[in-house]
Amino acid sequence: MKVSITASTYDINGVVEFDSSDDTGERRRRFNKVQVLDGGIAVNDRGYNDGDRELTFTFNTISLAHNALCNRLVELYDTVTVSIDDGAYSAAPLAFTGGEDESTFTLSILAKLS
Repeated sequence: MKVSITASTYDINGVVEFDSSDDTGERRRRFNKVQVLDGGIAVNDRGYNDGDRELTFTFNTISLAHNALCNRLVELYDTVTVSIDDGAYSAAPLAFTGGEDESTFTLSILAKLS
């Protein structure tokens, strides 16, 4: 899957793209079930929200310059736009780990844009 991460404001160096074979994160409902005093259960289902997702992409390191751009996005921006196969999202860049062979970028989804 092609992944594109861009700064939310104009920045000529605020774009990184890479290919990743990772899935796009678990989708889970806001659901809770507790036992009550009469022996039954109480269920609280608040539905699904894209903001509950966290995305972690692992990809082959492209270059040291590419790693520097990824680090720059994490260091300078509190929100970025991430585009993947199932849509575009506003996300908070949580972490980037650049290795010689493999790199990892982790983002927390804030909202679905399209």
